[in-house]
Amino acid sequence: MVIVQGTVMAWMGARFVNSNETEQKLVVTMYRSLRSIDLGLDLVWNVFICISLILFGISMLRSRHFGPVFGMAGIVIGIALLTLNIITAPNPPGSAGLVDLGPFAGLWFMVVSIQMLRVAKCFIGNRVVDKPASPPAPPGAGPRS
Repeated sequence: MVIVQGTVMAWMGARFVNSNETEQKLVVTMYRSLRSIDLGLDLVWNVFICISLILFGISMLRSRHFGPVFGMAGIVIGIALLTLNIITAPNPPGSAGLVDLGPFAGLWFMVVSIQMLRVAKCFIGNRVVDKPASPPAPPGAGPRS
């Protein structure tokens, strides 16, 4: 989303600067139209992120590696963020004068990613990774029946 927003702003800004007064009015109108598309994309993106927060949270509730703390945090942040986005649609909650929970969602994903790395490290530590696999047994050398 940042790339889409930045591209629209940079492209329209360059058009505005290199235009005469009449063309600048047209550029502003075009920018507002593109901004409405951008807001729609942002809303859809946020809805997908909220749904993923909720579903990840639900799947973590009974996980021995994440548990109810991670799970409930994801569910609560996801539901709250989804609710705020729906209330203020098509504008983001931060632009509508409400609190923006996006940074909390990002923080949750970061903490979950760190926990995933910790869990992976435990799994890797419990098996020999550097030891080459033993060569296959020659034909007929297996257990005899």
